[in-house]
Amino acid sequence: MNTPHIEIITPITSDVSDVDKWLGDFELQGITLGNTGLDAGPASIENSYEEALSVPDILVKAARAEAQGAAGIVINCMGDPGLAAVRELVAIPVLGPAETSLHLAAMLGRRIGSLNVLDSVRPCVENLLTIYGLRERFASFRSVGIPVLEIDKDPVSTRGHLLQCALSAIREDGADVLILNCTGFTGMADLLMSDLAEQGYSVPVIDPLPLTIRTLASLIQQGLCHSKQTYATPDRGKPLPGYPLLGKC
Repeated sequence: MNTPHIEIITPITSDVSDVDKWLGDFELQGITLGNTGLDAGPASIENSYEEALSVPDILVKAARAEAQGAAGIVINCMGDPGLAAVRELVAIPVLGPAETSLHLAAMLGRRIGSLNVLDSVRPCVENLLTIYGLRERFASFRSVGIPVLEIDKDPVSTRGHLLQCALSAIREDGADVLILNCTGFTGMADLLMSDLAEQGYSVPVIDPLPLTIRTLASLIQQGLCHSKQTYATPDRGKPLPGYPLLGKC
C-alpha cells in the first residue's frame, strides 16, 4: 500500500525552497509532503490582481499532482487563490489556509484578529470573510507594513511589528484569537504567543500552513473529500488551447 502524499502548491514564481525547510517540522505519521512553486504567475501575492495571475498555473500544478498520485493538495497562500476551481478540477481533497484558519479561529475565540503584511490585502481578507460566512466574527485587520518577500530579511524587526499589531488588535479592537494572515510568517506563532504572554495576554495565534497540512492529513486518513454536489467536475473535453493537462488542445 502506497504512503499517502500531500502536495503543497506555493503559488508564486519566486524561490519556494524556504517552504521546504519547514516540511520536516510538519512530519505526519503515514503521510509524505512535497512542495512546488509556479512556472508562470506573480513573484508574490499582495492583491487581487496578483492572486488572479496565479490561478491558471495553480490549476496545472494541481492536475499534475493528482495525476502523479497525490492524496490531497494545500494551496499555500492566505488568499486561497483558485481554491474552488481546484476543488472542481480534482477528485482529491484540497484545502486553503485562510478557510481552514478562519473556521478554526471561530472555534477558539469569539472575535478574530488578522495580522497581515500590507494594507493592500485588506479587500482580499474582507472578501474571504464574506464567502466563508465569518464577517460578523471579525474584529481586527492590522498590517506590519512589510512586503511578503521581505519578511525574512529582518526577523527581529518582523517579530516586533507583529507584537505591536497583535497588542493593538487585542487592546483596541477586542480580538481574542489571532491569525498570521500570510504563510510567509510560518514559524512565528509560538514566538508571538510567548511575547503576548509576557504582556499578560493568553491568546491563541494560528499558524495557517501547519494547521492546514495537519487538517488535510486528517481528512485523508478519514477518507473525506469535498462534495461534488458543490464542486462539480468540469467538462474536460472542451477545447482549452495552451493547457493540455486541463482539456483538449
